[in-house]
Amino acid sequence: MNEQSQRILEEIKAKRGYLYPWQEFLAKEDPDFIINYEKMWDTVGARSVVLPQKIKQIILVAVLASKTDEVALRTQIKRAFSLGATKQELVEAIEVAFIPGGALTLVHGLKALLDVMQELGME
Repeated sequence: MNEQSQRILEEIKAKRGYLYPWQEFLAKEDPDFIINYEKMWDTVGARSVVLPQKIKQIILVAVLASKTDEVALRTQIKRAFSLGATKQELVEAIEVAFIPGGALTLVHGLKALLDVMQELGME
């Protein structure tokens, strides 16, 4: 991996507190793309205009509950807790996501929440 790719990954990790394998792959294979992807993330995901970061993170968890990316869902649940989200807030967000997303959204989201809570030693 070249210096530019390594620098990009260090910046992402410092900003977000995590790295996904696909980010590492893109930093190596297409550094320009990952740089632009991060600019988009900074514009939409990382800044707060009206919604506080905690609320944005709860929304992200609700959307990911309807997807099949277990790693992303668990990572974002942990981040939501680190931003001050409560268990009850995450449960309610997952319940709301159930309406458009269906039963598997509810099951997938709550399973991931329980797994993360167990991993973090929470009740």
